[in-house]
Amino acid sequence: MRINPLAGKILLTLSLVTLAISSTICVWGQTSPSSPAASTGPKLQAELLKTIDASRARAGDEVTARTITPLAFNGSKFPAGAVVKGHVAEATPVRLLLVFDSIVTKKNAPVPLGLSLRAAMMPKSTGQSAQISPHAEGAGRGDMLRSPTAAAEDSTNTVFQGPKRPEPVMVSNGGVVGLAGVDLKVSTNPKAGAAFEIAKNNKLQLEKGLQLMFVVSTLP
Repeated sequence: MRINPLAGKILLTLSLVTLAISSTICVWGQTSPSSPAASTGPKLQAELLKTIDASRARAGDEVTARTITPLAFNGSKFPAGAVVKGHVAEATPVRLLLVFDSIVTKKNAPVPLGLSLRAAMMPKSTGQSAQISPHAEGAGRGDMLRSPTAAAEDSTNTVFQGPKRPEPVMVSNGGVVGLAGVDLKVSTNPKAGAAFEIAKNNKLQLEKGLQLMFVVSTLP
């Protein structure tokens, strides 16, 4: 039986359209891992204002950090020197779970924010001593060489840069610089917080001045 060329083209077009629709449905129907979009908010660097000794810390203890970089978010501006506030959610001698949830400037009420802690660094340390947590969500390579601008725009990397460190240091999500043996478990959910952990029989202490890098979002 001879097929009309025009009819053949119509059938082919319909088949391709059906295949495209089916593929689209499959893609949208898939269950994806934690969305990288949750990591694309503005980044905020702050330094710890008080040393935290895990052996003495208790759940509910306040934790504060002074911002090193300014922040513009949702129409509000917070200058460098604003204070990020949070608390100890869980504490054992070898584990500290910290949750940060607000920022405050002088004489103003605290502003609720989603503050996902992603990395930590002691200012006196070198970038070559970075340790990347194997438990970090969205962890990337720590040896990627990028310009500060490119790294700041990369949702899987952060750049530390402050008055005590002239050269930027790139650290992936879950990266810890200058805290030997310390592991950092991070989450894209700011309410879940981030946990500093160390092996049993070791001392876990976060020193005053520890640099913290956050990804900022609205609270869910």
